[in-house]
Amino acid sequence: MHADSRHRLDDYTAEEIQVFQPITDHVRTHPGMYIGNTQERGLHELLFQLVRTSLAETRAGFGCTIWVTMNRDGSLTFSDDGRGFAVSGPPHLEVAFTQLCQRRRWWIDQCWYAVVNALSEWLWVETRREGESYELYFEQGVATGAPHAIGSSPNSGITLMFLPDPVLFGETRFDPDTIRDRLREYACLNSGVRLSFRHSETGVEDIFEFADGIPSYVRWVNVKEHPWHPDVTSPTKVYSAVTCLTLWIYVI
Repeated sequence: MHADSRHRLDDYTAEEIQVFQPITDHVRTHPGMYIGNTQERGLHELLFQLVRTSLAETRAGFGCTIWVTMNRDGSLTFSDDGRGFAVSGPPHLEVAFTQLCQRRRWWIDQCWYAVVNALSEWLWVETRREGESYELYFEQGVATGAPHAIGSSPNSGITLMFLPDPVLFGETRFDPDTIRDRLREYACLNSGVRLSFRHSETGVEDIFEFADGIPSYVRWVNVKEHPWHPDVTSPTKVYSAVTCLTLWIYVI
């Protein structure tokens, strides 16, 4: 990434938001267009899209940790240590969670916060940026008020809590094993990023962080096997300017 591009990304303001169209009603009417379906797969896609959005933030050089908590009431709490949302100027926070917009935060168009919000019975978000912390609450995708300052914060990032709307989903209970498996895969594909998952009912917390990325995943998949050698073989070859990495380990 060029230095001037990084500078522009870090200095985005609310005025740089380009609103394309309201999407709350459309998402609630046609959820399958955004998350595939309203069954178990689509339910978990709500979380996984949030994770992927924050991973894009880490790849841009902002933040390195993502936290996910499965709460007792069926809701999820999601948090990262990225740049957070700008709160100066127009109602940026409400726009980001209710409309399809182009945000400088991720380079590419993103609407996943608005999609998750639209498909939730309720959603609460806190943004931390430039030493300030603001919160906003939504019900079925609609803000119940204006962003409210809740104090100062030495850190940056976002935290949101949401409960999928049972009117839209056939099943609103998240599966902890599904979440663990996917977070582990994301950690392996994004070396150096830490992903934390906590299950409130059991009190168990899992931390996924792999310094060498995919080779760690290969070793984990074969943890119950008996490898012939301790190292993962990983030859690399370039085909038409595309680098291909193949990994394997011999097991008995």
